[in-house]
Amino acid sequence: MYIRMLVVVVALLVATSARSEIVSTGGNAVQIAPPASVDFDVLQSNTAIRAFNEQQAATLAAPLAVNISAPGIYDDPSDLTPATIPAGTVISSHLIHFDIFFEGAAVESSGTVTFRDRILGVIVGDADVDASDFLGAAGTTYPAAGVQFRGAELDENDLIEVGCDFVRVELESFQFLDHVRVITAHDDPCGQACSPGFWKQCDGNDAKARRRIAQFLAAGYSPTAKLNATFGTTFFPNATLCEGANLNGGGVRSLARHAVAALLSASHPDIDYPLTPEEVIALVRAGRAGRISDLAELPCPLK
Repeated sequence: MYIRMLVVVVALLVATSARSEIVSTGGNAVQIAPPASVDFDVLQSNTAIRAFNEQQAATLAAPLAVNISAPGIYDDPSDLTPATIPAGTVISSHLIHFDIFFEGAAVESSGTVTFRDRILGVIVGDADVDASDFLGAAGTTYPAAGVQFRGAELDENDLIEVGCDFVRVELESFQFLDHVRVITAHDDPCGQACSPGFWKQCDGNDAKARRRIAQFLAAGYSPTAKLNATFGTTFFPNATLCEGANLNGGGVRSLARHAVAALLSASHPDIDYPLTPEEVIALVRAGRAGRISDLAELPCPLK
């Protein structure tokens, strides 16, 4: 079998700064760094479905064909929703890889991969996976073009479920591997959030303040609860949640106002926030403001 090393074709792809990425995996899916090879019979496991980031935050210089372009469950070729991502779109690519130690019988495995940003399309067809290998990770060896059964076999026992920012796969491998390529947007996460500017209007007795206080309470928090006690921290100023949302400046003060907005957004029953309250608190305790600051740009459903 011929081995084909990835060559990034400058005419097809223009790199920009990195942004999108895999954020979590579940079931038998595991995230790995880009491997040396995903060719046949190299990266094998009878349980683990490997997932890794390929080209990130890259601008397409030519249209890109995808086989799945809408959320749903796909277990038959007739389910596919083919589409083309236009040239000029900034995208990130990720590969899901399953290749077993063949011992005479098919092996099934399933897992979920969740991404930072919304999914623009999923590529499962043999020829389309081949044609999109220019999006692959630099230094990774990919199978030679034209090999049958490289993609997902929806006419057999493979199943792909696609959500706004996750893909769940049920894959059956026999003598051939399965490759599913997921294309995500750049800096465009799913979900909703209300920013620090929304939550800071929580002090006073006017109609807006009363409405904002009610929204604090709907999220399960009092505006007068202490910042450090709420987050289990010691590095915030001696301030309430309402005062924290009103803090100006950078550093820990910026973290404080974004922490309040993120926790309230994650806890409010009417906000579809991408993180759980526990995940927000963990990020805040680690001093990681970037993720929750980015999410503050999502649309707010509250008034």
